[in-house]
Amino acid sequence: MLTSNDKASGFTIVELAVVIVVLGVFLAIGVSSFRQTILNYQIRAQAESILNGLQLARSSAVQRNQAVQFVLSISGGIYDLGWRVQTEGGELIQTKSPSNLAGRITLCPHSTSTAYPLPGCENITTVTFSSLGRVIDNTPASNTMATIDVDVPSTIMPADESADLRIRILWTSLGKSGSGGLVKLCNPSVSAADDVRKCP
Repeated sequence: MLTSNDKASGFTIVELAVVIVVLGVFLAIGVSSFRQTILNYQIRAQAESILNGLQLARSSAVQRNQAVQFVLSISGGIYDLGWRVQTEGGELIQTKSPSNLAGRITLCPHSTSTAYPLPGCENITTVTFSSLGRVIDNTPASNTMATIDVDVPSTIMPADESADLRIRILWTSLGKSGSGGLVKLCNPSVSAADDVRKCP
């Protein structure tokens, strides 16, 4: 039996409401930050996948002593984020299946790397490496990729929050004497000359 000196323990409705509101604010901030982190991770993962494919194509060309192509997959004019490495004759060396990021990650290839900011995306898919690991003309003839921008659409994440990355394929016809065929992952937002993330 309770006496008048006994006090009920627990939270009042007001205290509980304040705790729920505070938790809701922290959760909203955390979810937004977590979403941005995940999307930036996906941008980097996709860029590194393409970089690995390009490096595989170059090393395979040298190892096999024959021209090898890196080809981005296209479906109805839309890059579906898959790629393949093959000989010029079409013999498949390795393929990367389309990922589940289609529609979230955008690829914007260019055949030039001289203009900043770069012009609109080009409908190009292929780069060919010679047996010396240098970039050569594609067979059958088509524009050769020199740059691939990897990002997310601004409808998914604002441009100033995304970690857009650029893959540069350095070839001698772009004035990069002695670096033909080298592939570099860089950040187009970096402008400091001594920063290793700066795009060449």
